[in-house]
Amino acid sequence: MYTSQITRASRILISCLAGCVIFLLAASAPQSHVSASSSTTSHALRPAISTSCPAPGTGRAAVLPSLTLGTHQNIVYVTNKVSSSFLPLSGTLKRYDVTTRSKTTIVSLANQNIASAQVSADGQWILFVAQSGTSSSPLFKLQLIRMDGQFLQTLYCNTAQPSINEPQWSTNRKLIVRVSRFAQHDHRGSANRAIVLHVYVECGHRSYMA
Repeated sequence: MYTSQITRASRILISCLAGCVIFLLAASAPQSHVSASSSTTSHALRPAISTSCPAPGTGRAAVLPSLTLGTHQNIVYVTNKVSSSFLPLSGTLKRYDVTTRSKTTIVSLANQNIASAQVSADGQWILFVAQSGTSSSPLFKLQLIRMDGQFLQTLYCNTAQPSINEPQWSTNRKLIVRVSRFAQHDHRGSANRAIVLHVYVECGHRSYMA
């Protein structure tokens, strides 16, 4: 598990089909008494925080205020609910304190499901993909939230194919790499293609590698 000292960050996800419950094994989380540490950076110099999508084809710089973590080991997990027609009803990130046996909701998103969640190497942030819409008109948001449930923000969106799959965050928190998979149709028929997208966290710039 992630300890409060964060000696390592495991990114193992276990998926359970029935209740759509995903556990992020090894998660360090803040206790109720912690607060964001002070920063010498002026709030006026920080990029704006928004959960809306940036302009099509662009990314948004992340805002990452530091957090002082607690001493208890926690398990962070995802619960998703879908309708009978498999439309997203809700997606929730929670953490379970193994010492006090208490559960805390980090964030709950209406009409969205949460996928590909992972905890940053320092245990302070969670990166995930929020999925909404229908299979014919999907919306995928690459989002961040701090472990105490603050600073939910959207870094990148896809409103159609290709979808966002399994983003990976570098241990220095500067680069997110994710694979977009899509079906390509031409005179030779249909084939699945993949594009690797690099999102630079500090500035929001992005680049592709086919």
